[in-house]
Amino acid sequence: MNSHIIPVIKDSSGEKLPLHVFFAGSLEKDSSLVILLHGAGGDHYHFGSIVPRLIHAGYAVLTLDLRGHGESQVKGDDDDDDDDDMHVSFESMANDLDVVLQWLKDKFDGATNSVRTRVFVGGLSMGGMLAQVCAHQKKARWLQLGYDIEGVIAIACPSVNMIWPRIPWMDVYRGISSMDPDAMKAAREAIILSAVEENGRKETARAMDLINDITLFQSLRSCADALPRPPPPPCAPKDSIPPHFDANPLKLPLLLVTGSQDEHTVKVMHAWQQLNEDHKIGSRFKMIDHAGHMVPLDAGTHLADAILKFLAQ
Repeated sequence: MNSHIIPVIKDSSGEKLPLHVFFAGSLEKDSSLVILLHGAGGDHYHFGSIVPRLIHAGYAVLTLDLRGHGESQVKGDDDDDDDDDMHVSFESMANDLDVVLQWLKDKFDGATNSVRTRVFVGGLSMGGMLAQVCAHQKKARWLQLGYDIEGVIAIACPSVNMIWPRIPWMDVYRGISSMDPDAMKAAREAIILSAVEENGRKETARAMDLINDITLFQSLRSCADALPRPPPPPCAPKDSIPPHFDANPLKLPLLLVTGSQDEHTVKVMHAWQQLNEDHKIGSRFKMIDHAGHMVPLDAGTHLADAILKFLAQ
């Protein structure tokens, strides 16, 4: 893939942040663009085994290091503190994607108002939630830019419209302004151990070492804040609460994928698929054996197969 650096606004100071973007393929007529977004503490390398398969099948692919992650950081004399005040949120990351798509249109001149590029946006964990937010909030804006969101690929993440069931740890981060350093250390370790394969854990640790606690905290809080508010405490045990959406579930074609050994997402993604069926929302659900939360690292080949099958529909 070709690497590009696109400046985006870092925060209210107006300072620029270099966003590192990776693109391959063509945006010619009748082409489709697949956007893949990594999780909290990850980077674009986590899709390294997926991207070549998509390109070989004829799809244009866009990945990037989201703000504060990987190479998308401000470098200075004291790297540990440079990004402490960076506003990392789903809003800021989605706005960054607006800038990237405008750049892509200008550079390759393939997306126009008359001939729109079909887009499938997806991601892992936080990236999968961000993809849903973009599908909800950016569809009109991206249409103006010449891109039509036609489907969402959600990997090891909850629905941002599902009130119940929930992933318990996410509500811990909801609306808070800081987190104890020991808790952040535990969060890092938990994310690393969420990969099943040893190589996957090493790759997760490599990417995790590149970000500071502020960025990781703001990323995890963004996931929590993207969810609907939890239901009030029930009179009966929590298991008696039926799965349910909020008033505006995502109704685009969906691919839901998780690893069979991901204790946090198996239950919520099963429930999400059932709700999709109940609401007659086109959705495929794939649970990959012998994979944990870091599905692209544990089972990249199987994930690529599932994505290609979904795209071919």
